[in-house]
Amino acid sequence: IDNTKRKDLSSIPICQIDFPEMVYIIVDKKIELEIKILRDYPDWHFLPEEDLQNKTIEIYFDLKVAKRNCKKDQKVIKVPNPNVFKIASKIMVSKGITRIICDKQLISL
Repeated sequence: IDNTKRKDLSSIPICQIDFPEMVYIIVDKKIELEIKILRDYPDWHFLPEEDLQNKTIEIYFDLKVAKRNCKKDQKVIKVPNPNVFKIASKIMVSKGITRIICDKQLISL
């Protein structure tokens, strides 16, 4: 069986996501996005090796969860219009960011 052309069933396209009114992201002190590799998240280790190399950002629906995951040299930023991720998806893809992780969901850009 040739499974090289299989679909990515683990992620949801960003056009199908209904974001809440407000989300939160973690940035460093210079207000730069905290970009991680998908491999850094243990919940997604079942994915193929090539998918684990994707760059991701993480967004949070709850402020308390975001602050709990924030380190001393980082801060939490409120995003009042989460549709900005849909608008800026082409720019993020051009920078190498292809996935967004939020609330145990993997969103593809």
